[in-house]
Amino acid sequence: MSGSFLARRPAVRFVLLFAAGVFAAHLSGLPLAVCLSLSVIFLLASVVLVVRDSRPAVSDGALAAVVFFVGMTALTWSRMHQAHEELSPATESESLEFRGVLMDRAVARNGRTRLLIETSEIRTSARKLAGHHNILVFVKDKHEKAAAWKPGETATVRGLLQPFPFARNPGDFDYGAYLRLQGVSGVVQSADSLVQVVPAAGGWNAPHWAATARASLGAVLDAHHDPAVAGFLKAILLGDRSDIDPEVKEAFVTTGTVHVLALSGLHVGVLAVIFYVFFGLLGFPRRAVVLLTIGALVGYMMLTGSSPSVVRATVMAGVILLGQLLERRTDIYQSLALAALIILMVDPRQLFNAGFQLSFAAVLAIVTIYPRVQPFLLKLSERSRMAGWGMPVLQLFVVSLAAQIGTLPITAAFFERISVVGILANLVAVPVAGLNVTLGIVTLAASFVSGWVASVFAATNGMLVHVLFQVVGFSAAMPLASVRVAGLGATFALLFYSAVIMVMSYARPALVRKWLLLMAGAGSIAFVSASIVRAAPGITLTAIDVGQGDAILVETPGSRAMLVDAGPGFQSYSAGTRIIAPLLRRRGIHRLDAVVLTHAHSDHVGGLAGVLDDIAVGRIVETAFAGSSSVARAVVGEARDHGIPLDGEEAGASLAIDTLMRCYVLAPSPNRRGIRGTNNTSLVMKLVFGARSILLTGDIEEDVEDRLVRRYGDFLRCDVLKVPHHGSITSSSREFVEEVHPSVALISVGWNNTFGHPSAVVLGRYRSEGTRVLRTDLTGAAIIRVTGKDVSVEQWR
Repeated sequence: MSGSFLARRPAVRFVLLFAAGVFAAHLSGLPLAVCLSLSVIFLLASVVLVVRDSRPAVSDGALAAVVFFVGMTALTWSRMHQAHEELSPATESESLEFRGVLMDRAVARNGRTRLLIETSEIRTSARKLAGHHNILVFVKDKHEKAAAWKPGETATVRGLLQPFPFARNPGDFDYGAYLRLQGVSGVVQSADSLVQVVPAAGGWNAPHWAATARASLGAVLDAHHDPAVAGFLKAILLGDRSDIDPEVKEAFVTTGTVHVLALSGLHVGVLAVIFYVFFGLLGFPRRAVVLLTIGALVGYMMLTGSSPSVVRATVMAGVILLGQLLERRTDIYQSLALAALIILMVDPRQLFNAGFQLSFAAVLAIVTIYPRVQPFLLKLSERSRMAGWGMPVLQLFVVSLAAQIGTLPITAAFFERISVVGILANLVAVPVAGLNVTLGIVTLAASFVSGWVASVFAATNGMLVHVLFQVVGFSAAMPLASVRVAGLGATFALLFYSAVIMVMSYARPALVRKWLLLMAGAGSIAFVSASIVRAAPGITLTAIDVGQGDAILVETPGSRAMLVDAGPGFQSYSAGTRIIAPLLRRRGIHRLDAVVLTHAHSDHVGGLAGVLDDIAVGRIVETAFAGSSSVARAVVGEARDHGIPLDGEEAGASLAIDTLMRCYVLAPSPNRRGIRGTNNTSLVMKLVFGARSILLTGDIEEDVEDRLVRRYGDFLRCDVLKVPHHGSITSSSREFVEEVHPSVALISVGWNNTFGHPSAVVLGRYRSEGTRVLRTDLTGAAIIRVTGKDVSVEQWR
C-alpha cells in the first residue's frame, strides 16, 4: 500500500499496526510485563514528543510503536487469562461435579450428546476451583431426553475432567484453540445417568436469550423441512452448523463453496435490505429506518453467536447506513479496518481464526480486484453488445474469481485442498444461497402469522436447496474437482499475495520493480539462511499419536521413509485415513519405501487400508509368524488388492531400507518353543546410524525380552527405545530395561485407556535408569532427531 493510501485511512493504519503487534506476540512469546512496559514507555515518549512539538515523523513513529505494543500486550494478556481459566485434570481420573445453565441446545451425534454449560459452582475432592466456567460435556450414549432439553435450563453433571484438547500431531486441526475462541475452558466426559436437567429457576442474559431464540427458530425450520435441508438452513440463517450432513459439508469443501455454509456479508446484506424495506413500509421516517435496521442487524449478530464474518458484515453495513444518513461517502477500506479492529480489540486471538482470515481476505480481494477489472468488462460489453443477462453473469464470475484468489492461500493452509471447480460452482451457489437466505427469513417471519403461509415459502426454498445440493454434488464428483495440498503455509501465502499485488500493479512499473527486488532479496536471505542451518543427516523418528495403538514414521538419512505399524482401525474409523496419511502428506511424503507391521493386532495394523488408499508403498514387511487370524488375513488381502509385495521376516534378517542406515531384525526367533501369544511374534528391529541407535520392539512381553537379553546382551543398548507393549506391566522387565538403558523412551498410548497403560511400575524402572520418557497420551506426537552423534527431541508445537 502506498503512503498516500494509508495517510487517508487512519483506521487502516491503526488496525495494521495492532494486528502486527498481535502477530509479533504470537511469534515471540514475550511476557506480559515486557509488552506492557514497552507500551507505557512509548506512550510516555509520544506524549513528550507531542508536547515538545517535535518533528511529526518522530512523534508519529512513537505513536505507531504504542499501537504495536498495545497489540502485543492484548494478545499476551488474553492468553494469560485463558491459561488461568483453562481446566486440566490433576490426575487421570479426576472427577468433577458441577451445576450450571445450558448455553445451547443439546446435540446428539455418533452415539453421544454434546452439552455446553455455564457453571455456577464446581465441586471436586482433589482441589478448589473457581465456580464460573464454560464447560463442554460429552455424554456417553444418546440420551433419550436430550431432545427435550432447552437452553436456559439448569443442569447438574458429574463426570471425568479430560485433558484440554490440543493438536495431537504436526499440522492437525487444533480443536483446543477452536474451543478457546468459543470461550470454553474445560471438557468433561460423563454418562447419561450422571446428568440431570431441570427447568430454569429464572433469570435472563444475552447468551441465554440468543441460545433460546436459535433453538426456537431452528425448531421452526425442522418442522417445515427434511433433516438435510433444515441442517443447511440452520447453518446459513442461524450460524448453527451442528446438523449439517457430513457428506453435504464435504461436497461444499471440495467445490470451494464452503463459505456459503458460514454466515457472511451475503447473509447480512440480504437481511439488511429486508429490514430496511420492512421498516420503510411501516412508515417510519428515514432516520428511524436506518437506526432500526442497524439495531436489528446487531440483534441478529448476537442471535447467531457474533462470528467474525457476521461482526465484520454488521459493522460495514452499519457504517454504510450511517454514511447515507449523514450524506457522507463511506470508504470500504476504512469500514473493513473498523470491523477488524472491533473484533481484535475484543479478542485478539481471532486474528488466527480461519473464519476471520477468510472473511476479510475475500472482501479485500473483491474490493481490490473488481474495480481494476471493471473497465475491461465495460469495454467487452460495448464491443460484443452482450445481452442484458450476460453482463451480470460476467460480473458475478469476476467477483467469484476475486474471492477465490483472495482466500486461496488460507483455504490451502486450513483445509489442505484447492478447489478447481470453485469459480464455476460459485456462479450457481452464491445467487441460490442468497435466495435460500431470503426465503428462509420469510419462512421464519411467516411462521409467527400463519403456519400454512410459512409452509408454502418453505416448500419453495426446499426445492431450491435440493437444486443447490445437486449442483454442488455434481461439481464435487467431477474429476479433479479439487487438488489436495499440504504444507502450504506462510511462505506460500506471502509469495502468492505478492504475485497478485504485482499483477494488479501492472500500470505502475516502478512499484512492480520494487516488489520484485524486495521478493528477490527476501528469497536470497531465506536461501542463505536455510543453507547455513541445514540439519546434519540423520534419522527422524516420529511417534504418531494414534490413541491406543502404534504408528512410527522413520525418515532415514538418505531421505527414505518407512512406517512401522499403522495404528488402530475399526468399523467406520481408521487412523490411517484420519491421522497417518494426512501427516505424511504434510511432511511431503507421498511414497513409503516400506510399511513394517510388527504383529497382527488391530491397534497396530487396523489403519493399514487407510494408508494404502492414499500413499504409495514399495513393500509391506510383517512378522514371519503373522498367523491366520482375521486381522492377518486382512493384511494379506490389502497387500494383494494394492499389488504390493508382502514379505515375512524373522531374527537374523536385515532390511535394505537405506544404505546409510542399518536395520537389523532381532525377533521373532525361528525357535519359538515356549513362546505364546500374538504379542510375542512381534518384529523387533534395531536401527543404527553412526554411533547412535534406535530399538523398535512392537508388543513383546517378558519371555521374549529375556531371550533377547540372553542372546544379544550389550547389543540391545540404544539411545531411543520404543517401549514394548505400550508400557504394560507384562513387559519392560527390570533386566531388559537395565540392559537397554535408553536415553529416551517412547510410549505410544491412549489417554485413560482401559488397559491401565502405562504401568506406574514400568515408568519407575525407566526413570531409575535416568531415561527421559515421552508419552503420546500426555504430549501428542513425539519427534526425535538422531544424528550420528546426537539425540534431540523436537518441540514441534
